[in-house]
Amino acid sequence: MKNISRCVFKLVLVSLLGASYCYAENDDTQNAQQSMQKSMQSQEGDTSSQKPQAGKPPQAAISSCENKPASSQCSFQGPRTSENGTCEYTPDKQYFACKPSRNNG
Repeated sequence: MKNISRCVFKLVLVSLLGASYCYAENDDTQNAQQSMQKSMQSQEGDTSSQKPQAGKPPQAAISSCENKPASSQCSFQGPRTSENGTCEYTPDKQYFACKPSRNNG
């Protein structure tokens, strides 16, 4: 009878340890997922207070406005077609280039 009691005790003990290990592992996974979500949200952040990010205009657009004043008519060969526009600074004021005038309507 003692041997059976010991076996049952060991079986119950192993079951409890396994269950607590699974619970702890699941809790760690949930914490990691929540931490990752918070990190992603903070990286996205509030973009309303940030300045717009402008890419570098094509070199042809920059070259077409060399030695021209702002708002001058310009044109350059884009990837698909010839572009017409006006010479302007990019929103970040890094480049002065031909901004194509496009009808978006």
